[in-house]
Amino acid sequence: MFTVMLIGLVTCGLPAKLIVEGAAAADLAGWSIAASGSRLLVGVREDDDAGESSGSVRVYERQGTTCPGTWRETHSLAADDAGPLDRFGTAVAIDGRVAVIGARTDGAAAPQGGSAYVFRLEAGLWQQEAMLTAPDAEPDDLFGWAVAVDDDTCIIGAPFREPHGIAWVFRRTGGGDSWVPWTRLAPIEPTARHFGLAVAVAGGTLLVGDESDAGPVIGSGAVTVYRRSGHTWAFEARWTAEPESAFGRSLTMTSDTVLIGAPHDSREGRWAGAAWLYERDPVTKRWQAPRRLIAPDATAWHEFGHAVALHGDTALVGAPGSDDQGPGSGAVYTCRREATGWQTMTKLTAPDAEEDDRFGWSVAAAREMVAGGAPHESAGGFWAGAVYVWEEKAIGD
Repeated sequence: MFTVMLIGLVTCGLPAKLIVEGAAAADLAGWSIAASGSRLLVGVREDDDAGESSGSVRVYERQGTTCPGTWRETHSLAADDAGPLDRFGTAVAIDGRVAVIGARTDGAAAPQGGSAYVFRLEAGLWQQEAMLTAPDAEPDDLFGWAVAVDDDTCIIGAPFREPHGIAWVFRRTGGGDSWVPWTRLAPIEPTARHFGLAVAVAGGTLLVGDESDAGPVIGSGAVTVYRRSGHTWAFEARWTAEPESAFGRSLTMTSDTVLIGAPHDSREGRWAGAAWLYERDPVTKRWQAPRRLIAPDATAWHEFGHAVALHGDTALVGAPGSDDQGPGSGAVYTCRREATGWQTMTKLTAPDAEEDDRFGWSVAAAREMVAGGAPHESAGGFWAGAVYVWEEKAIGD
């Protein structure tokens, strides 16, 4: 195991601040975000447009070539059957022209059973392609709590399915718009709780996080790795970290790199947080010993690792408890992989941050930018939420 301390600061301008159109108090815009290319999804979990807490997702696209660029809200997405308390936008994922959106308390399949929706961009318009529910849906599953998509494969977490949680894998068939259940994943360890709390998929690898207990210690966390073998998904590994660290609360991956958050890691202070980097050896295809990432200013209650994102050689880690501009104002750390290993690029804070904005609650990275959500930011109304976007060249290009 290696420990990497994130230090350094390189920027070239202020970020773009996104406040969704029609922002209202308690919308929680930025609860979830995801990016692909020059496109950004912003989950507005508590939007009331189709009833109380029905939810929506806003699509932003980058305009022009200035640094920072101009970001324009181009679409507002909602489910065709949107209704009160669906919380559409609980989780979002995007891969090119395909977006998957979780609505964890939707009651279409079972009371608060949850659902997820697939949207596709065609001829400049986002259209709902499919509504996904668990074939074995039960009340209070919260299917859609976590979502991930890669090409024609998506995975949806239902962490509150009794007794341990589950995750469902779906695949798009025949090049059409039909998404069908592929595999039901369940934990192999009896100590697992809330399996499906976080999910990721890339290439032929799936990850599922849970809140496994380590003996008498509650909430230590674990991540289960599955590898595609033919038409099935086979167990490959189960990773754990330090006790009571909430390892696996957040996770993300590219084809051969995995980043896992452990926001309750307390080695540097109670809930100071940490993140773990796993890399697959390009020759042997085996996972190498992980690196433990910490903030240079690691302090109790910063929750470094609450959110994580990867794109290419850039890693993002959210610390919504960071207190540079007041308790819970939040921060996002970026780290870049160089020839000599992972080196820090910068610590990002919102220029107008205030106490309890929770910037870094969600993070996203793409070819042209990095972003952090602040769902308690109140410029558009108390806890209306906001998202801050930095151009990638502003952090090192």
